[in-house]
Amino acid sequence: MPSLIPPVPRQRVSRSQAVSYRLGQTASLGPTESQRLSRLWESFAQTATLQLGPYLRCNFLFEPVNFHCRTYRSYLNDFQGARPSLYFAVDPAVQGCFTIELDLLLSILERMLGGKGQLPPDRNGAYLTEVESHLLARILEGLLNAYQVAWEPYQAPKPRFGPGYAQFNPYVAMLCSPSDTVLVSTFQIRTPFMESTIDLVLPWESIKRRLAVLPVAPVSTTAGPKLKWQTQQVEVSLYLGKGEVLFSDLLGLEKGDIIKLDTPIREPLEVRVNGLPKFKAFPGMRGRHLGARVCEVLLESPEEVW
Repeated sequence: MPSLIPPVPRQRVSRSQAVSYRLGQTASLGPTESQRLSRLWESFAQTATLQLGPYLRCNFLFEPVNFHCRTYRSYLNDFQGARPSLYFAVDPAVQGCFTIELDLLLSILERMLGGKGQLPPDRNGAYLTEVESHLLARILEGLLNAYQVAWEPYQAPKPRFGPGYAQFNPYVAMLCSPSDTVLVSTFQIRTPFMESTIDLVLPWESIKRRLAVLPVAPVSTTAGPKLKWQTQQVEVSLYLGKGEVLFSDLLGLEKGDIIKLDTPIREPLEVRVNGLPKFKAFPGMRGRHLGARVCEVLLESPEEVW
């Protein structure tokens, strides 16, 4: 079933706010734990950049800015409106989740579908389409690949996600008891079209036990397996053009009548991918089917690339 996205006020984190945080500067974590976490999350951020790059197709920044411990209840109470939470299993007994600002998620999905990453004004209160739900799974897959790479030198279990992993109400799928302590790690993501944060939330006791046996040496930053986004299906349509007729003429139309369109007959037609213009093509035949021969790729504007 599609997921309902309720309206939520736009919130952005400025660069000046992000740099005011210092990694590991918290009374709840010891210096050794802070050092080990810093190295892990730096590796995670580097690999996440490689994993998300094929989707965004532009220069962007993904970096850790803060981590701290707090109760899960206090973290949930900070939510204003809906903030999508992507849950995954760290191991059979422990869950974690990524929480993403709603505007950031929608802009990334729009970019992955071939757009400019800008939020349409009518998206508040809309449903995620089936294609967008598949792309949302690919985002989480990329984040989990990056998480696995960070822990790979220490033979940590591979994180997994399954049905029902995405929740727009974090109280529906509880990560742990509200009174339990969680480690909240915040990552800044800056793109030409959006600036926001992604939180990685993990039960603190589980992470604390693993940190106790980790060496302080740097972890590997080798890129993980490539995302399998190429197998997803998208809707492709050929836009013929438009025309105007009087309502009285419309009532009298019969089989064989012709409606004049505004597209010149010798000009290529617009090919749309999920409703967004991506190519120019000439109509024709391929075997026993109608087809279109691509003659031009509609590139993004230079302002989108840093």
